[in-house]
Amino acid sequence: MSEQLPSIADFRSMVIRGQSAVLAELRVRPDDEKIKAALSQYDRIFGTLDSLTKEERLSPVSLIDSGRIRRIAHGAGVTDQEVIQLLFNYQQYCELILRSIAMQRRDCA
Repeated sequence: MSEQLPSIADFRSMVIRGQSAVLAELRVRPDDEKIKAALSQYDRIFGTLDSLTKEERLSPVSLIDSGRIRRIAHGAGVTDQEVIQLLFNYQQYCELILRSIAMQRRDCA
């Protein structure tokens, strides 16, 4: 049986959890420039995710070619490489989730 990949919404939720940790750290160290830079990076990630179409959010890897990467990058105000890196991170996230599911099933069997 084929496993369904996590959606971009799932990936976005994971990113939000990371952003929440950075925000908590900013409350402790409000003048830390590295933390402010990290928050700026989260804004870029969310801008990129928001530039995906509804169909791309369901299956981004299979629908996005190099021309679409350029348009997403332009719309999000990021570089093509940042879009590619985000898609790569999403693929790694999916692989991690699927491995975790397989391990849970193996342990329950």
